[in-house]
Amino acid sequence: SDLFRPRRCLIAHNDSHNAPAFTAGRIEEEIEPLRDSDFEYFCWEGGGGVVTWPSKGARRYGEDMTHFPTALDRQIIENLQRLEAEGKDPIVMARDHARKIGLKFLIAPRMEAFGVPPPLDELFNSTIFNEHPEWRCITREGEEIPRMSYAYPEVQDCVLEQYQEVLGYEPDGLSLMFNRGAPYLLYEQPLVDGFKERTGQDPHELDEWDEEWIQYRCDVMTGFMRRVRKLLDELPPDGGAPLELIAFVL
Repeated sequence: SDLFRPRRCLIAHNDSHNAPAFTAGRIEEEIEPLRDSDFEYFCWEGGGGVVTWPSKGARRYGEDMTHFPTALDRQIIENLQRLEAEGKDPIVMARDHARKIGLKFLIAPRMEAFGVPPPLDELFNSTIFNEHPEWRCITREGEEIPRMSYAYPEVQDCVLEQYQEVLGYEPDGLSLMFNRGAPYLLYEQPLVDGFKERTGQDPHELDEWDEEWIQYRCDVMTGFMRRVRKLLDELPPDGGAPLELIAFVL
């Protein structure tokens, strides 16, 4: 009976920013304690700004760098390079061991990890952040902040291209981390113009918690999530279950 069947209801998350983990065998050691536990999913963080896999459009973590903001980052990058020289891929290692012990494996991109303040900017700032300040979020007062806005189709396209790349690792789905780096859109010109066209109102003249203005911005993010779902539906595993989509929110 389903009533008495054990239910696994926990999700484990590894942010993949751990120097000892990126050595042969240690990735498996970090996952192994989840065997025969209440955990159903193991999420491996990857993507958002810089990435740890060969990418066509995104910067690789530590690419072309000789000086690092912390000793930890140097150790992680050196260990990653050693793994790669041995022909080993940490995402593959994490995926295979998670599945070996009966867990579903998800890739967990940060939704707003495009740019960070100094002294970490040289290491973590993404290509799109450095090259396209015109796509950044704008506050109600008209000030640019270090966030990329999903109001711009180009930002959404960049993110989806990254998802398509990482789905090549054949995970069981994606776990989107909305709890890292909000906000995702504010008062960018496409939003302001679109809202004026729909309602005849300037959102700058409304309360920032105006329900109609908030709903308008929600519709933009809903549209993005539909694009993610469509991407997952177009890449089903051979003979397997549909790819899952999980969202961690504030």
